[in-house]
Amino acid sequence: MRPIGREGHVPVINAMTDLVHPCQILADVLTLQELSRFSSSTKIVFVGDGNNIVNSWLELAEKFPIYFVLSCPAGYEPHPQILEQAQAAAISKIEFIQDPMEAVKDVLDGKHSIVLQQAENRLHIQKGIIGYLLQKAA
Repeated sequence: MRPIGREGHVPVINAMTDLVHPCQILADVLTLQELSRFSSSTKIVFVGDGNNIVNSWLELAEKFPIYFVLSCPAGYEPHPQILEQAQAAAISKIEFIQDPMEAVKDVLDGKHSIVLQQAENRLHIQKGIIGYLLQKAA
C-alpha cells in the first residue's frame, strides 16, 4: 500500500493491515448508527483472537464511549499497547470474558440483537464460534 500511496496521484485509504482494520470498524459503526444503536450502552462482542478488528475496536474505544466485550483464547489477546491506551482513556467499558458462550448469550439471542438480521453474518458468527469451541476442546 505504501508504494502505491507514494507513487499514486489520488489518495489511498488503508482499509486493513495486520495490526488494524479501521474501515471495517467504520462500516460497523455506520450500521449501528443507521439502526440508532451506536451508544455507550450497546454491547459489542467479539469472539476470536485479538486481531486487527479487535485492535480497531479498541482504538475506537479510546475515542468514543462504547461497551466492548472480547472473548479470546489465552495467548491471543489484542495488541498490548492498543489495549493499554484504550483502558487508560477510561471512557469505554471494556470486558474480557473467557467463555465465548457467556460472552454472546444476550447478544446473539437478545431482543435487541442486530446480528441475526442478515443470514450471511449469522453464518460467519456461527463458524467463528464453532471454530473457537473446537480449538478450545482440542
